[in-house]
Amino acid sequence: MPENIAFLDSNSEITLFTREKIMNVIVNGDLVLFSFSQIGDFVSIKLDRVITPFDRVIIEGEKEKYKVFPGHILLNGNYDTDEKLGNFLSYNSTTFKVWAPGPQRIFVEIFSMDDLEKSVYDLVMENDKAGVWMASIKKQLYGYAYRYRIERYDEIIYTHDPYGKACTLNSEFSYIIDFEKIRNKDLAINYGPHLKSPLEAIIYEAHIDDLTHSWTSGTKVYGKYDSLQNGTRTPLNSLSGIDYLKKLGITHIHLMPVQDFSNDEISEDYNWGYDPSLYNVPEGIYSNNPRDPEKRILELKGLINKLHENEIGVILDVVYNHTFQTEESCFQKLVPYYYYRLTQNREFSNGSGCGNEIATERYMVRKFIIDSLKHWINDYNVDGFRFDLMGLMGTNTMKIIEEELRKIKKNIFLYGEPWTAGSTTMQDRVFFKGEQKGTGIAVFNDDLRNALKGYLDDYSKGFVTGEKDRELEVAKGIVGEINYSRVIRGFSTEPNEVINYCSCHDNMTLWDKVLKSTPHMYFEEHKKRAALAISIVLTSQGIPFLHSGSEMLRTKALEENSYNSGHFINELNYLRKDFYEDYFRYISGLIQLRKNESLFKLKTSLEIRKRLSIIHAADGKIVYIIRGKDHEILIIHNSTNGEYNIEQSGNWRIVAQDFKVDMNGLKFETGKINCYPVSTTIGIKNI
Repeated sequence: MPENIAFLDSNSEITLFTREKIMNVIVNGDLVLFSFSQIGDFVSIKLDRVITPFDRVIIEGEKEKYKVFPGHILLNGNYDTDEKLGNFLSYNSTTFKVWAPGPQRIFVEIFSMDDLEKSVYDLVMENDKAGVWMASIKKQLYGYAYRYRIERYDEIIYTHDPYGKACTLNSEFSYIIDFEKIRNKDLAINYGPHLKSPLEAIIYEAHIDDLTHSWTSGTKVYGKYDSLQNGTRTPLNSLSGIDYLKKLGITHIHLMPVQDFSNDEISEDYNWGYDPSLYNVPEGIYSNNPRDPEKRILELKGLINKLHENEIGVILDVVYNHTFQTEESCFQKLVPYYYYRLTQNREFSNGSGCGNEIATERYMVRKFIIDSLKHWINDYNVDGFRFDLMGLMGTNTMKIIEEELRKIKKNIFLYGEPWTAGSTTMQDRVFFKGEQKGTGIAVFNDDLRNALKGYLDDYSKGFVTGEKDRELEVAKGIVGEINYSRVIRGFSTEPNEVINYCSCHDNMTLWDKVLKSTPHMYFEEHKKRAALAISIVLTSQGIPFLHSGSEMLRTKALEENSYNSGHFINELNYLRKDFYEDYFRYISGLIQLRKNESLFKLKTSLEIRKRLSIIHAADGKIVYIIRGKDHEILIIHNSTNGEYNIEQSGNWRIVAQDFKVDMNGLKFETGKINCYPVSTTIGIKNI
């Protein structure tokens, strides 16, 4: 952050970080009387007159001059507004509105798409008392590009519009669009699966490039919105694309970020997308023509529509906790230091690990995020959101988001990471595990993840890889992290607050972690241990979440963080599905079993305590029964290398065992059930 900056904290108080003596304060060119006091490394200045954030204030020290920007004065509520912001079209006019209280003048420069060098219209914006700048022209400018020109303290700054819903190549200009006309170009709006409860969902996390870039995917074009389509086949004539997802049986695809991020959109560079730039615009690198602002919109809407036609819901991975750029971001250019949290030393807080944090607790920041989320629901018909580093979003903000979005879509999916990447100066409670209780928001269950396979990327082991004394930790995940008993007590109130998983895009794949932590085992045992982890996820109470490719033993060559490892490491090799067909059939069979069995989707903690009984949780084995009205399900997870026999009265139809699933029964056993080593056994008994 530049050193020569001061902050207007009230209508007569200024704070700056310096130890030098203050000589003059100049407001709009006039000297004003003041007093000041030194408080450590800060100087507090008291003026003899009332000023506003729109006044141009210069402070002269003995050696330096300081520019004054609005500080805490913007937090007093007087500059909050519910005004709709962005560009707006009518049949004979175009209007622009942007929130930017500060000592500046703002202009709208409007360009023809045929010439982005010279503007065709320059509009002067006028501001209201809340800091909303507005300009209007009596022309319908659909299809034109624009940007804002800010003149502040003898500096000229250009920026795109953070509220804009379309942009030119690489986010250089915003683009004037009419979403009503875009809608008219669409097919009829389709909806994803109609689930009675979020617990019926089976979420599949995927990256567009990963799913479609490999030559094995059989797609016509690689790494594009259009690449995910019906009718694609692998070189071995197996299903790929949407047909593959349908065969696997998942209900929702969680798309890694498709909001516009900072990159070269005509390059072949690989990017996970956690470098956000324009939050209301689809990313152009996945478009067949990123130079056409409408093309990317139609292609993404078409993909969502196609997934919905195939009864697959769409969840967007959203990154509102930070921006890729800080000083050069549109937020910082428009309202310096408002959108970002600062430390006591006026440095940018870095709880994201990416250089900044969005100050979600501030009214206009929170309004921006909620308006943006509503845009993705209303204009793209998405079914939910996964929040990156949700801890940094804050508890109050997340509760308001949940309340506002359910007014639009009652069954919206909301979940995220209940942690931060570092310390934060947030003026709100961090949304850690436990904060989700009673909110209708779910959190990732990293406790179960670690209990199953060990800690992330090291050599540590978990339950499925032979570590002792992890049974009770796994049992907490099996019951949905509720307060189940005096011994088994988790962080949730109800099972719909928990996302159970054993791997995701971060860190090693499940297969790589198993290989690293158990290097001396045989290949077949590695397969069984990976399968055991997924079988526990798919038979636990809560919402199951699968990392794309985990059903085909996906590898990233032991890469721990593949965000910049390129396509070769990250892309899905669909031939692995053919090579490990038995593994794929097992996972897809478990998915179908879960979809068919309501007892794996108990809706309340009361029902779980009533119907689910843990019989054994020790010695590398976990055994439990779930009792329904007309049948019971017995589940045995055996992580040991020995067979295990358990006596249970009645006639049992064994539907899953030793890497196989058959709804009609692999075999039938009476009185005693034999369990294979490193395997999940599931039996059903009618009562």
